[in-house]
Amino acid sequence: MALPVSPNSISLNQVNVELGLGGTTSINLNQATVRTLFAIASGQISMSDGWGKSSVIPVTFSYSDTSKTYNAVSQAPTVTPSNGSATYNNGGTTAATNAGSYTITSTAYGSYSGSGSSGWSIAAKPVTFSYSATSKTYNGGSQAPTVSPSDGAASYSNGGTTSAVNAGSYTITSTAYGNYSGSGSSGWSIGALGVSFSYSPTSFNYNGGYQGPGVTPSNGSATYSNGGTTSAVNAGSYTITSSAYGNYTGSGSSGWTINKINQPTVYISGTTSGTSGNSYSYTATGGAGGGAYNFGGSGSGTSNPNSVYFGTAGTYSVTVYKASDTNYNQSNTPTITVTITAPAPTCYYYDLYYGNDGNVYASYTQCNGAGGAYSYDTDDPGNWGSYATTICARSGTVSMSNGTSSQGGTCS
Repeated sequence: MALPVSPNSISLNQVNVELGLGGTTSINLNQATVRTLFAIASGQISMSDGWGKSSVIPVTFSYSDTSKTYNAVSQAPTVTPSNGSATYNNGGTTAATNAGSYTITSTAYGSYSGSGSSGWSIAAKPVTFSYSATSKTYNGGSQAPTVSPSDGAASYSNGGTTSAVNAGSYTITSTAYGNYSGSGSSGWSIGALGVSFSYSPTSFNYNGGYQGPGVTPSNGSATYSNGGTTSAVNAGSYTITSSAYGNYTGSGSSGWTINKINQPTVYISGTTSGTSGNSYSYTATGGAGGGAYNFGGSGSGTSNPNSVYFGTAGTYSVTVYKASDTNYNQSNTPTITVTITAPAPTCYYYDLYYGNDGNVYASYTQCNGAGGAYSYDTDDPGNWGSYATTICARSGTVSMSNGTSSQGGTCS
């Protein structure tokens, strides 16, 4: 509503109505409310000064503090009417707690008119993320780093690899949402569990089969592989190695041995007595392995049986042992004692006769062997052969000669 405009006349009743005083209230042009309505603060005033005037005051609205940051309490922008006395109402979203974009409206009423609106917002609160316990050691269970947002009330989600069981290198990510914004990431790891290795037994005696030490990791669940010489058959010195892998780390090694063993008993057999000038055979038996029989004493060499020549009478020893080889120690050394005597002499007795008189004229004895000697008993050693009519050997067959003649026979 407004007062009439030129050239229309204005009545005091119309002024009263415009001022909201009622049509019959007594007023004069000089009072403050009229001067305010007519916009004449002082000086001369007339009715024509009221043409088109209105008692409703137009106002505009300005808005400040329209960008907020989430703080977990209700927040609102500041509304400022162009006339500080204006009466007005706000609508739309006048206040909010959560992050988001909003619109506020303002409408004047009563003696004021006008409206306004403005967008305003509450931004998500920025947060950062820190990560701790990022270096783990394998323990067989699921493990994860600790995520700490800069605001403990922040809502966020984790991605990447948030937890793991096996040893390895991983990355975790974090992203805030809702009333919070921000992201972060961190590498983290599960280290392999260190293990050591012990070995037992490490000393064996040769038995003809495969043998090897037992390997014991300090953690019974460890995965590992063995290298070097893990088992063997033959006697010798060896080295075994062990290396953990997968979720375990560590290595170890140990020397180990297979020892030579003693051979079964070696025996020697053969004659224990004989006569000089002869060879006798000696045989070795027993023992084990590939070593040769070695004869000693009066024997020699590695031929088995072993032939031994005894040239003179006496007491002799023949020894033998079986040599060591890869898996067996040298054997015992048995000895056989041999007694050698001279051979008994072989003697021949001869009677020589002259003519037919039956008298022994000469005799001759011959012994052969064992240093046997010759003995002569003759009356005519130079002529016995010429006169002999009979040569007889008391044992065996003999031959005697003188010059180119010879006679022989067997005594009857």
